[in-house]
Parts: sequence; C-alpha cells; structure tokens
Amino acid sequence: MIGLTSKQIAAEIEAFSARLTQGSRVLAGLGEIESGVSAREAIYQEDKLTLYRYQPRAQNLHPVPLLIVYALVNRPYMMDLQEDRSMIRGLLDAGLDVYLIDWGYPDAGDRSLTLADYISIAISTTAWRFCANVMKRTPLTCWASARAAR
Repeated sequence: MIGLTSKQIAAEIEAFSARLTQGSRVLAGLGEIESGVSAREAIYQEDKLTLYRYQPRAQNLHPVPLLIVYALVNRPYMMDLQEDRSMIRGLLDAGLDVYLIDWGYPDAGDRSLTLADYISIAISTTAWRFCANVMKRTPLTCWASARAAR
C-alpha cells in the first residue's frame, strides 16, 4: 500500500486542483506568443509546405542564396526565436539571402507519406521552383553557380 489516509488523498487532490487552476490562469493571461523575429514572406505554397524568403538586412547580398530545408519533426521558428539569439538574423546580417522550407503540421492525410516522398517530391519540386523563380535559372545551372561561388 502507499500508506495515505483518505484525508491525505483529499488534501493532495485539493492542492493539485488549486495548482491546476492557477496554471490555467497564468496561461490564459499570456496572450499571443510571438514566434520568429525576422521579417519574412511566403513566396511559394503547396499543400502544407511553405517556402519563405526572409527580408534581407545587408546592402550587398551574397550572389548565391541560401535555401534551408528544415527538419520535418521540428518547427523552423526555433532558428529565429529572439533578436539576439537568432541563427536566421545572423545569416541575414552576414549578407546571405535566406529562404526556408516550412513543412507545416502533418495530419491524418499525411500518414502514408514516407521520407522518400518528402525528398523526391517536396524537396525536389521546391528546389526546382526556387532555382527557376528565385535564381531565374534551371536546376542544373543553379547547382553549377553554387559550386562556382565556393
């Protein structure tokens, strides 16, 4: 046995209920939580996938833009939480033209998708559109430009 009396159990339940009520009040008072501090715009969207371009912060941009293909299981705003602790902000300040793929939130309709589907369909389609629309090149010349810029 756990060695608690009915009075002790009732007191534990009452204390837990009070903490739960207090926690609910605190959460309700937080309001909207800002996520992502760098300005961005959606330049392509297909189903749940969105390709964002972050607003450049430097005068002279690097000739080859950076496309970040973020993890499927994490949220991309983790790279841009606070102004003084933002990887995105650091890349922008270094003169990079930053683009990011956000996969969105999966739902029941995505249960049959495999990692191969994401790679072969979503990433390749988005990369092709990125090269064609952003860099104004075919994917092959896009790759060749990136290799030459190194």
